[in-house]
Amino acid sequence: MKKAITFLGAAILFLFSFGTVYGCGNNEDKTSDIKSSDIKPYIIFTDKATNATYKRDYSFAGGADVHIPYDGVAHCFEYKFYNSETDEPIGEAGWISKDYKGRTIREPNYYLIRVTLNYDDGKIRDFDLRFYIDELPKLQPEMKFDPNGAIDYIDGEYYKYKYTGDKCYPKAYAEYEGHKIEVDDTPDALIMGCHNLAISGISIAAPIDVGIYSVEFSIVHYKNDEDLEKYYSVKKTITVEVVE
Repeated sequence: MKKAITFLGAAILFLFSFGTVYGCGNNEDKTSDIKSSDIKPYIIFTDKATNATYKRDYSFAGGADVHIPYDGVAHCFEYKFYNSETDEPIGEAGWISKDYKGRTIREPNYYLIRVTLNYDDGKIRDFDLRFYIDELPKLQPEMKFDPNGAIDYIDGEYYKYKYTGDKCYPKAYAEYEGHKIEVDDTPDALIMGCHNLAISGISIAAPIDVGIYSVEFSIVHYKNDEDLEKYYSVKKTITVEVVE
């Protein structure tokens, strides 16, 4: 949608093309003799989600690209023109809630936010804000273990159990910066490989009989992060010994 706006005195006629527009002045019945050579304005965009401001001047350099981390909220921009010689505001503020392609400015991506200024002599000038919402880097948890009844252990390396006829192994879980991350799998499901070191080539579900075992644990899904968008998977191999 394009909406022409003409201002008296130092005002400029401008319009912009975006999906949703708020708070624009309406002086279409007025006339102006301001020509494109009479004033060189600059624009200030204000991100209403963060209150950050971005100035773009009359030069065609366009200003630096803006990068922000993904925060899950939609970003709506207020913009306002100013006279570059006096810093006086020109006209009323406008609003933009979608980018140049009509997309909501929310998900990680590149967005071109553009306001087109139309002078009364027919010349135009685009003011662009190149806005990137960056993917958050995923976090790498550590694998930790609950000894689960071990009679002796070296944390994260070795666990000894007395034979009971039941499966014997520590319970694995993930932790990041001291915070335990809940997993969807049962403890048994986290064991990806278990081998009695005295018997080559045979893999079993979990240590039971007397012996020494190499046990590989792996966490590939977390509660509230099933698709591993926030955390990386984690795995670790430990030694489990079952004694009489």
